[in-house]
Amino acid sequence: MKTTRNRKPKYANHVIKKLFSLDSACFLLKNDGNYVFQISDRYSPIAEGENPQAVISIINNAKRGIQLRLAIRGSFHFEVPCYYVKHPTSWLEWAWILFPLEEISRLHAFLVENARFWRLNS
Repeated sequence: MKTTRNRKPKYANHVIKKLFSLDSACFLLKNDGNYVFQISDRYSPIAEGENPQAVISIINNAKRGIQLRLAIRGSFHFEVPCYYVKHPTSWLEWAWILFPLEEISRLHAFLVENARFWRLNS
């Protein structure tokens, strides 16, 4: 077995990362022709105790340089879409991530504080 000590990740070498609370994150998934939502919703009437969070990272990708990465964590549940007007195959979007107002201010501050990374690549 190879040792992994002192090895950097191949793609997601985190330079800086910060955790943000979300109101919800929802992803439309397709499995064998059937659609399902994967949802983490702080205020869900269906599933209690979900605590969706976003991890916003500045990573240094070995091939592409500095990138902004958004990852979602927290418990989640699945729902079958049943209240849509158009069929999901015609939807332009397949993911929705909702930041509460107070977290938008924190996200803005995080991006401004780390603007030096954007200037390095321009």
